[in-house]
Amino acid sequence: KDKKNNDEYVVPILKDTSVVENVPTTKEPEEPVLIQKDQLNSPNDLGDIHTGPYRPILQVYPKTKQGTQNRSFKASWYDHFPWLEYSIESNAIYCYVCRIFGNGNSEDTFVKIGFNNWKKLSGSKGKGSKSKLQLHGSSNYHLVCLAKWSAFKQTKKSCSVHTSLETANREQISINREYLKILIDIVLYLSKQGLAFRGHDEKELATNQVFERFFGFINVSENQNPQSLTSAIVCFLKKNNLHNVPIIPQSYDGASVMSGVHGGIQKKNSRKEAKSLFNTLEAVYVHFAMPTTNYKFIEIKKKLKIKNKSITRIGDTRWSCRYHNCKIVMENYPALIEVLTEEIEDNNDRDVAQAKGILSLLQEPGFVVHLFILYEVLLVVNILSNRLQEKTATLGQAAQIIHSVINSLKDYRNDVKFLIIWNQINEFAKKHQVSIDKPIIGLGSKRKRVESTRLSNFYVTSSTSAEQENSQETNEAFWRIKYFAVLDSVIENLVRRFSKQSLELAHSVDNFFLLDFKESKLFINHYKDLFQIDTETLMAEITVAKNAFQTTYQNQLLGVAYTLPIRSATCERSFSAMRRIKTWLRSTMIQERFTNLSIIHI
Repeated sequence: KDKKNNDEYVVPILKDTSVVENVPTTKEPEEPVLIQKDQLNSPNDLGDIHTGPYRPILQVYPKTKQGTQNRSFKASWYDHFPWLEYSIESNAIYCYVCRIFGNGNSEDTFVKIGFNNWKKLSGSKGKGSKSKLQLHGSSNYHLVCLAKWSAFKQTKKSCSVHTSLETANREQISINREYLKILIDIVLYLSKQGLAFRGHDEKELATNQVFERFFGFINVSENQNPQSLTSAIVCFLKKNNLHNVPIIPQSYDGASVMSGVHGGIQKKNSRKEAKSLFNTLEAVYVHFAMPTTNYKFIEIKKKLKIKNKSITRIGDTRWSCRYHNCKIVMENYPALIEVLTEEIEDNNDRDVAQAKGILSLLQEPGFVVHLFILYEVLLVVNILSNRLQEKTATLGQAAQIIHSVINSLKDYRNDVKFLIIWNQINEFAKKHQVSIDKPIIGLGSKRKRVESTRLSNFYVTSSTSAEQENSQETNEAFWRIKYFAVLDSVIENLVRRFSKQSLELAHSVDNFFLLDFKESKLFINHYKDLFQIDTETLMAEITVAKNAFQTTYQNQLLGVAYTLPIRSATCERSFSAMRRIKTWLRSTMIQERFTNLSIIHI
């Protein structure tokens, strides 16, 4: 059968086969070598170095007549001799360790020919009643092969230090060869094409990436007016030798003292109605933050099958939390009313007075109406807030979304949009039995005060002592005026915060990225004197770059455009890190140590 088949078998060859006092060598076998089948006399169904000994278990083994009895192989011999193999092909047994780990000087019976004289496996009278398997198992040659097999299995399982080092060395050599192949290919390509091996610009800024650096925190707890903050920033820049470096862009958070041009004018111009609404939401948040009240709130929401969403704290510089709270109060309004009512009826809580006040505020017509009005407004403004916080946003995209939001709010300023909101308010009021009647300003006197005829040709913007026709106006007309007032306030502040000039400059910066000289003139003229740029030369460079370069074009103004900030989120993350650094254990450390720790941490 071997002569008919040209397949190959794997047989390991050991370089070191020395034995000292029958102690096996600790070296593992070398990599197996391939030899042809016709060089072996063993059957094809025996195991190799990877599979281990072949030990099939059959229901009936082939019987051979030996003497007067028919004898066969027994599977129970596997349990006593772990190195034993059985070949179905030749109906004979072999020694796995001598066949695999031997050096060729062993007896051929258990290695090549095979043993199938089953009578002698039960014992031999002339040699101390030992069977043929026991005699082979106690021979020196077999013990050496058995020890090598044991060492091979141990090395394969845990790996010796020598093997690990050798494997790591081979892997490193293979990696180095791959690197060398790539380097050779690069050298050959550059040589054939006549290209330079090194670039002409090896500066750190050559990667066209903007590098941001954190410099430290400034203690401004003593005075926080705009003039003091400006002086503190200038002193800090001088301390870090940055006072001579031109500050191209500036980015601040939403605090009016930082970005406002009239020192707190945003807070002064905020509408009374909106402030009252968010003060009520803040009171609701504080009240329901208590564990007992919050537990009741959650249980009632489960009973009413309302999604479990919590009210968050109102932030001074975040639109998203205000939009989120308006939506949560609208969705959880029945649960809020029921919890507060139960708390008042129990009358055993020290916070009953607060619960009565919050319940009264939640059921006021002004709260319900302004809740729906501000929800519609914040729904649009929240889109702008989220887009400005995206990392991939550009100045041009920000300008477009700001312009779109302002126009959307202007489109809301009509009777059709108010009527849609008013119908939602009426439906909500009927469902939850809330009155939306206009508030009664005063009872008035018996004699009706008439407006002076001298004011008939004027538009009166303030109240007078006369009882005008306002007392006869409908609820819808009254709240329509409030709706327009809220829209006007939001639009006015958005226009003031995002001026027309800043939006045009942002649009110009995006066009400069597209190498559009005509549409980016505003940006170029804004910085040309600072960097002493010749506009005609720049126009020629942009024209050439637009037609020739496929990658980012290197230009001084382009670097300025990349550094213009869109948001202050990166700076605000440093304040989040400040909470982790300045703990109560470090509350007394000086400012210099605090800054140094911040630089290391951030």
